[in-house]
Amino acid sequence: MMGSFLSNFNVNVGGPVIAIAGLVGTVVALAMVMTWGSRFPRTILLSFAWIMSLTLIFVVPDSRIVQNFAYLFLLHFDLLDWRVFNQVFCIVGGSIWGATAIAYFRLTKDACGNCGRNDAKEVSLVKGAQWGKWFTYMAVIMALPYGIVRWAWALGIPLGTTNLSMVGNEDIVLVDTILGGLCIGGGILTLGLIQNGE
Repeated sequence: MMGSFLSNFNVNVGGPVIAIAGLVGTVVALAMVMTWGSRFPRTILLSFAWIMSLTLIFVVPDSRIVQNFAYLFLLHFDLLDWRVFNQVFCIVGGSIWGATAIAYFRLTKDACGNCGRNDAKEVSLVKGAQWGKWFTYMAVIMALPYGIVRWAWALGIPLGTTNLSMVGNEDIVLVDTILGGLCIGGGILTLGLIQNGE
């Protein structure tokens, strides 16, 4: 119902998988920071770190994360439960795994720990800025559909739904307006990432 990829994951299978992943993760993390980690191929360590990062950030969480984040702006906390906090914890863990993978990759390539560059291979800042602009524009465009749909519902237009109880409902018109505005406003604010400040 909440769009979870793991909604049909049996506890008898999921429990051992999580425990094994945790144990292997402990060994991999120690191998990355200890000298004996050089005995393992760096590709294996990096692959595991990236798999854990992507799984914890994109597979484990479902729509409750976005839902509750939006409702926080309305001071609505009734939907917060242990499942939501567990997903937040997983996202934090996935971010740590991603940062670990980046740091380990730079360390094993004798690159700068902060920027990832070295004297042998300089990265073009101009090329990076061009890619950054395209990704920023994509982020702005991707934020618009949800906000437009919410504003349409607030105006009584059944855009993308056949459930008429969600459209033009006086009880949630303000909620639709605010949620749509937050999404579109956030997309517009994203443009600030590529402004030169002039």
